[in-house]
Amino acid sequence: MFRNCAHRLALLRSIGVFAVLGSLSFARAGAQETDAQAPVATTETLHVSSQLVLLDASVTNRKTGQVITGLTSQDFVLTEDGEAQNVSSLSQNTLPLSVLLLFDATDTVRPVLFPLALGVRRLLTHLHEDDEVAVATFSTHVTLLQRFTTDRPSVIFALGDASGVVDKDKATFIYEDVFEATELAQRSHAKDSRKVEVWLTDGSANYEDTAMIKAHGDGAPTVLHTQAEAADALGRSGVVVSALIETSTLTAAERRHPEHGRFGDIEHFANLTGGPVQYAAEADVVDKFAALLDALRARYTLGYKPSRSKPAGTLCKLQLSLSPAYFEQHPELRPKDILIRTRQSYTR
Repeated sequence: MFRNCAHRLALLRSIGVFAVLGSLSFARAGAQETDAQAPVATTETLHVSSQLVLLDASVTNRKTGQVITGLTSQDFVLTEDGEAQNVSSLSQNTLPLSVLLLFDATDTVRPVLFPLALGVRRLLTHLHEDDEVAVATFSTHVTLLQRFTTDRPSVIFALGDASGVVDKDKATFIYEDVFEATELAQRSHAKDSRKVEVWLTDGSANYEDTAMIKAHGDGAPTVLHTQAEAADALGRSGVVVSALIETSTLTAAERRHPEHGRFGDIEHFANLTGGPVQYAAEADVVDKFAALLDALRARYTLGYKPSRSKPAGTLCKLQLSLSPAYFEQHPELRPKDILIRTRQSYTR
């Protein structure tokens, strides 16, 4: 963290913190990009009661990348284990967000964190007044800097701290980090909020072999959680993973096709939960981070009560699409033009 007050004060003055304290406005915005036509598999769910299931989804035009707005519950076709379900509620841009911001504390991402901290005032305008934010860093483990709060000055101070953390010569144990972050994300205070992890990282692969743990695993738990355990934790929590991938450390081939990702990268968990991913160089990191927050805001939330009761622990498969009637009303579009990104299953 910052080790001298002058450094922190310089940062806070540069981001206009004193103006923030008096006049922050929280603008509502909604634009996003998605990167998959078929829903992405996961087992996450969020229960408001013992019966109602909430399903988050992004719906975009493949040709333009624009969010499809104005959809009603009648525009969706939802099935659970092949049986049609009645979508009883639908909202967009209404439920509060509980956002856990996670900053890569390893050496390679340091150049982009300070510009991001400088842009924090602008980033906060992409949140609503009732959205809560928590701040943490990660390398061999996750370190919480600020618990969930709606107090924006506290978030600003925490982001300043995050930009000053360097876990020099430490590895990134992303499976352990995702497991720990998912536990933290569930500690939000807002009722019925949409819980989201937003990761800023270079997408570096997970290394957990014995030699790596011994040489660069300082601070990690004695026993690390596996990829399967991290995915299971996400599946049971209802938390969505999204990511801002800093591209300066990628190879030329990876820059040409960053969507392909690398084994063990955070993209795997974003795909698992249907969360958006942005790729950014240092110069446009603030713009891309803001776009990522807008993408999270623009997702639809569908609610339904399963038509059939099933034993606890049952894995239920979901399929979501737009109705034939929607395409009759919009002849300029075909089913293959629509991108829907969501989970494909959940555990009761």
